[in-house]
Amino acid sequence: MKRKVEYIFAGNNGKPVYVQGYLTDESGSVKLQVVSTNPEPRPAPGLYEAGNLPGGWIRLLPETDATAQGDGAVVTTAVKAGFQFKPAA
Repeated sequence: MKRKVEYIFAGNNGKPVYVQGYLTDESGSVKLQVVSTNPEPRPAPGLYEAGNLPGGWIRLLPETDATAQGDGAVVTTAVKAGFQFKPAA
């Protein structure tokens, strides 16, 4: 599994930090692969388990129809790994 997501958490002074990356289970457990962050430089690019991230939530980003059909399984697996989700607006 590799699904494009955005992880959002409160940064300095409560301003939201947007983390772009992928949910992946390539290493045997579900992790967030961080690609970039804005406006803060943390967390640095790499693989993170849910417990190693600041409290926040994940939003699935739009992808192709074929990928969207498997989103239920992605969300279920990630929730079991400790990630929180917020539905897309």
